[in-house]
Amino acid sequence: MSDSSKSVQKSFERGVKFGEKEPKEEVFSDDEPARKRSRNSAYSEFFHDSTVISEIWKKCENSKNMVEEMGLWMKKLEKLHDEDIDSLKKSINDLASNLKQEFAEKLEKMEKVYQEKIDNLSQEKIDENSKSQNADLKKAEEVPEKMTLQFTEMAENLKREFAEKINKIEKLHQEEVSKLKKNYESKISKLQTAHEKKAEEFENFRKEMEISGKLSISHNAGDTLYGKQFMIMSDFARIPPTKSELEFLFKCIFCKSENHKSIDCRVVADHLGRKDCLRAQNRCIKCLEPENPHMCPRALVACSNCVISPDSPICLNYIHLHHPIVCQYNDLSPYREARRQASNRDRIKSGLKPRFT
Repeated sequence: MSDSSKSVQKSFERGVKFGEKEPKEEVFSDDEPARKRSRNSAYSEFFHDSTVISEIWKKCENSKNMVEEMGLWMKKLEKLHDEDIDSLKKSINDLASNLKQEFAEKLEKMEKVYQEKIDNLSQEKIDENSKSQNADLKKAEEVPEKMTLQFTEMAENLKREFAEKINKIEKLHQEEVSKLKKNYESKISKLQTAHEKKAEEFENFRKEMEISGKLSISHNAGDTLYGKQFMIMSDFARIPPTKSELEFLFKCIFCKSENHKSIDCRVVADHLGRKDCLRAQNRCIKCLEPENPHMCPRALVACSNCVISPDSPICLNYIHLHHPIVCQYNDLSPYREARRQASNRDRIKSGLKPRFT
């Protein structure tokens, strides 16, 4: 607190009157007469009230004056307080700037000291590394001659071993190639002889079929699908089976079961479902071969169940060119018997024998 604020506080304490005594009341003894006591008490009470009122009035005036003085002193104290705050701010800013300068100077000194230490340590490490490198170089100059001799010996040994292994591998390869050639030549010769035998058997079978009349050729087909002749197989005629027919002779082509043949499948009983199953497997409905939907060995063979008469042009329609397992008269649906009966009626009307019994 400044000197001016202290002086203001002292003057304020002097202006306030502390410890003023109130007027004492008169005390009467018991020996005085009662009448005298009553008069004296009445006068004394009146006098006491007037004095009290005057004193209270004086105190009120004094308090008003004191309040006014207090307001003036408060304003002075506020000004002094603001001045003290400004002086404190200035002193704090001065101290902060001085501390910053001192801290910056100390940092510069510390940086210089530590930089000198770092430079000394780095120089020592560099000297140690240079010494160790020089020693290593001396040792390395002595080692290369020994290393070159060892590497040359190792390279020669590896070349010899590699050449020996290559010779062994070439001999084994030649032996295996010669064995494979002999095996394939023998297999090819066997296949050629078997093919010649099968060709002779098929030619003899075709000649027998033509001589017996079981294989007839229709020339009255007109403008057909392929523009060629169609062969109509009789009820007892047979042509050589395809690879898929042999594959599915003991296994169903539709449900892949080995308990029944494809024509006796009840899982896919309807002929339309069987055709859809073959299309899903990308198989031909004529020869059952995969990826052969257009040109196949049975493209000119009509189903004997679906042909009405040999002379009718309807018998050589595309509908009749299918395998017997997808024929509507050979499926296991409940409508098969109705189809067979209708086919028998049509054949009887045309003067032919009924095909289905």
